[in-house]
Amino acid sequence: MLHNNPIFIRFCRSNLRVKKAIFWYLLTTITCAFTVAIIYVPQVVRDRDPMDAARAAILPMMIIQGIILLFMGTGSVATGITREKVDNVLNYQRLTPLPIPQKILGYLFGLPVREYVLFGITLPFMAFVLIVGKVSPTAFLPYYLILFTSTLLYHFTGMVAGMISKKWRWSARISQGLIILLYFALPQLSHLGLVFMEFLTVRPVFAENILPVIGPSENIRMDEFGLLAGQDVPFFTLMISGTLFSFMIQSLLIILFATIIARKWKADSVPAINKPMAMITFSAFAIMSLANIWPNLTRSENAIRIFQSDGTLPQAAAVAGLPLILALVTTLLAFVLMVSALPDPQQFRLGRIRAKRQNLNQLPRWDDEANGYTLTTLLFLVQTTLVGIALFTVHRSGYFDGLNSHPFMGLILIGTTGLCLFYFQGLKESFGGGQLGLFALLHWLVPILGAILITAISNGFNPAALFVASLSPIILILLSVTQLIPSEELNEHALTVQRALGFGILLLTVLTLGLHAKLRRDRKDD
Repeated sequence: MLHNNPIFIRFCRSNLRVKKAIFWYLLTTITCAFTVAIIYVPQVVRDRDPMDAARAAILPMMIIQGIILLFMGTGSVATGITREKVDNVLNYQRLTPLPIPQKILGYLFGLPVREYVLFGITLPFMAFVLIVGKVSPTAFLPYYLILFTSTLLYHFTGMVAGMISKKWRWSARISQGLIILLYFALPQLSHLGLVFMEFLTVRPVFAENILPVIGPSENIRMDEFGLLAGQDVPFFTLMISGTLFSFMIQSLLIILFATIIARKWKADSVPAINKPMAMITFSAFAIMSLANIWPNLTRSENAIRIFQSDGTLPQAAAVAGLPLILALVTTLLAFVLMVSALPDPQQFRLGRIRAKRQNLNQLPRWDDEANGYTLTTLLFLVQTTLVGIALFTVHRSGYFDGLNSHPFMGLILIGTTGLCLFYFQGLKESFGGGQLGLFALLHWLVPILGAILITAISNGFNPAALFVASLSPIILILLSVTQLIPSEELNEHALTVQRALGFGILLLTVLTLGLHAKLRRDRKDD
């Protein structure tokens, strides 16, 4: 437990010294007292109901608590764990007999211990506004449950960023940037069908439990907190409470991050994610994506308002938009997982040496140093299943009725994304992770910029711009989805689009085969 955890006790003694922390104690106390006083007292003096006046202070106090725990606490975890790594303290801790879970808990709660104390300072003020505001425990307890799981999730994110990063300043910025991304960018993907992204934050739970209490008095709109704010969440044919769904999503991510940290704790040189973890994470993402949009695909009464619809998808969005979003996002997620899970040339050579020492013909397929063909194939099969189910469910629901198109045209989209996955695998295993940024710049970004330049010079549509853009794998995925759209809707450009798509697929196929041929030759020479 924490009370006899030497790592936790060490951080308590260093971070909670009065001389070191008195400024933050006073700042938090003064800020909370001023916030409650400036909101509550003037309204009571003007003869407003004390209950309404107290409820008006709930949201500002919760914002203060969120800044302390989520933003400041995550920064403390990320910078602290990186300093420990740079100073070789982590290497010392690896040699101690304390079990790894105890070490992780010691750092997880010890590094942000000052922020937990600051949060404790806010509690009397929050208790005052909750009691005077007559807020039921059934309203604020679910919120604080998810606030706690969100805090653990973000602090684990900070630990992962700190253990991967080599510079402590960068680790803090990365982790705090991820929080901003989680709160303001990823929830916007819910409007494109990735609804579960909203539930990585406390916003939906706040809207479900706290907003009904303070909303009427503060004139706060429900839709400002998310697409499903205050509503149950569809999961295939079931409807799940937003609080329960948030707890489920965040718990799964906490388990993933805890597993990553445990791996890095055993040896700093191992990849953050191994092949089974990558496969499980990708499959879970696919299931969650499909489960949330299932009512839309089947035209159920529980359909959610994605693509600015009332629940029934616009025909173009159902036929082309949704498969495109699923294909693009899963491809990008696969890239992120493959960066860590696939071996670079040096790791593969070390794996071969280890296999020879153990008198093995080859390493097990799921070993960290083994080649990534099995993982890439399985990722492609999961992606194919996801996009295929979406297309044929849309077809059965009648979205293709009246269109000169068929879901079998989605095979072009599926094949293109598969090419991208195997191309990326060839890059990673041939050149290593350090060169991926260069290839992304030259092969993925430069063709897009070139196409934009040609279009600007031509002052209109230019077939050459489309052919240049098709050199980028990302644009190639966008072009492949056009085959699900009736050719008459593309007007006179349909043939040009098809030719550019064919040119891009041919070139990517040649590059992929060339990469894997080079990879096989290099490994044979070793």
